[in-house]
Amino acid sequence: NDGQAKITPRAYDESYAEDEDEHGETLCGSCGGNYSGDEFWIGCDICERWYHGKCVKITPAKAESI
Repeated sequence: NDGQAKITPRAYDESYAEDEDEHGETLCGSCGGNYSGDEFWIGCDICERWYHGKCVKITPAKAESI
């Protein structure tokens, strides 16, 4: 291990979002904003928090490659 944290992202898409009401209290771990189904979200497997893709500078395409 080189001392860097290893993060395995999970893309927040329809396969995770059964119902927007179920995630209504989900907050972005970076900005604290509420969940919205029309935004790209990504989850961290280490801390298990969800983030707006734009807050952590990860696009859906980049999430697919990592």
